[in-house]
Amino acid sequence: MTAQETRIPETILYVPIVLVALTFCVFLMVQIKGLCLGTTSEAANLKRRISVADGQIALLKEHHDRIDRVIEEQKRQRVPSKAFLKRFADLSRDVKTLAHAGDRDAIKILEMMSPAW
Repeated sequence: MTAQETRIPETILYVPIVLVALTFCVFLMVQIKGLCLGTTSEAANLKRRISVADGQIALLKEHHDRIDRVIEEQKRQRVPSKAFLKRFADLSRDVKTLAHAGDRDAIKILEMMSPAW
């Protein structure tokens, strides 16, 4: 073998470098494609989460309004109830006062209400 026969052509030296570069380009393309697909699915997921959160917010507002209505209704019912209890307490006190004064009807009423009077 002569020196010229053992000499490697210069173009063959660039083939591994070109193959590595092409492999790297393919790798980058796959990464970019995956990033685009991931971003699309993440965006869809975020949109779905936002719509679910909006629905929950609307439901919470509805329940809050309903609770406010119930509280107002209970306040309206409580006022006559307090007035009734006050009148009943005053009546009971008057009946006891009359019973201590000796009124027979008051004594009968108290006996019917509580036998241990």
